[in-house]
Amino acid sequence: MKLTPYWLDTSCQGPDRSTTEVGGDVDLPVVGAGLTGLSAALPLASKPQRGVLVPVLTDQDVADGYLARGALESAAIRAIIARGLMETAYEALDKYVTQMETAAAAGDWAAVGTFDIEFHTALVAATGSPRLQRMFTTVVSPEMRVCLGMVSAGRTREDVVAGHRKIAHAVRQGDADQALSSAAREL
Repeated sequence: MKLTPYWLDTSCQGPDRSTTEVGGDVDLPVVGAGLTGLSAALPLASKPQRGVLVPVLTDQDVADGYLARGALESAAIRAIIARGLMETAYEALDKYVTQMETAAAAGDWAAVGTFDIEFHTALVAATGSPRLQRMFTTVVSPEMRVCLGMVSAGRTREDVVAGHRKIAHAVRQGDADQALSSAAREL
């Protein structure tokens, strides 16, 4: 049994609540962990520029993310075809579509969403352009991944998987118009 406090003696302590009753059964490790977290967060919250940044995305931010993502993916499709990288790109894209299909068959829609983002990342990476990849990574930042990986309203999840298969096949065939059209439907 641990007899030392869960929080640092040097951190600011809140009011003495040792006599406050807690209703019901309480698991001591959970309470201790909660107090530890609060004690650790207090110095961060009380000093500017040391806290945690939580971005707030507006509808306009999400729409702008889709706009930028569409422009980058369109540039990627054109570059892949212009540089003759269709087969290499297809192999990378096919890997993620196959994983999406497997996850969809298992009903693991969170995995489908993850493979969806990986598919689009692989599409841009297939260009071999470090700058295009950096731009895409900036646009599809961690907070934007939450929004960009979601299924569009009015479409079934199976449609999303089939749409990615169409993009991959069009890229393989060097059909820029079909690839761009299919990619636009996925946004």
